[in-house]
Amino acid sequence: MNSTPSVRDLMSAVSRDDRQALATLIHSESSRFFRFFANQIGETNGEDLLQDFWVKVWLARHRYCAEKGCIRWLYTIATRMVIDYLRRKKKEEPLGDIELTQTAICNLDYEQLKVACMDALPHQQRLVFYLCAVEGLTPSEAADTIGMNPSTLRNHWMIARRKLQGLVRSLFPELAPHRDD
Repeated sequence: MNSTPSVRDLMSAVSRDDRQALATLIHSESSRFFRFFANQIGETNGEDLLQDFWVKVWLARHRYCAEKGCIRWLYTIATRMVIDYLRRKKKEEPLGDIELTQTAICNLDYEQLKVACMDALPHQQRLVFYLCAVEGLTPSEAADTIGMNPSTLRNHWMIARRKLQGLVRSLFPELAPHRDD
């Protein structure tokens, strides 16, 4: 039986200069990190950052520490790249408005609408929401990944969820879950 090596095994091999392991890692994980970049900065710029991301992974391979977690280590690199990108672009143009077509809205449920509305959030809140709600990291893992105090991260996450719930409720009150008070 020929099984695919785990991300952890691949990253360990990459840290020992195994180029074939890097190629396998790129093949297996590019879609995950493309989604991350695309959700943070858009598909076109996400593709560019994805290419740079794998170069940075290769260049930083000797600093890889398996004890800190492979996926967390990779997300730390990706997150820092997004932050650097946004800092460079901040002066050029502000984030655009939310654009949801009626067809897209009909195909989304309440939770998906919150994710679709993420662009309305400030960068830190959007990043925290993405890591916790979309990628499924725990607040502690997300805080460690982006180098943020866990208490600060939980605060950003709480504010982001409230803003998104309010935005979705205001745009689409019929889709919001009803609560009996």
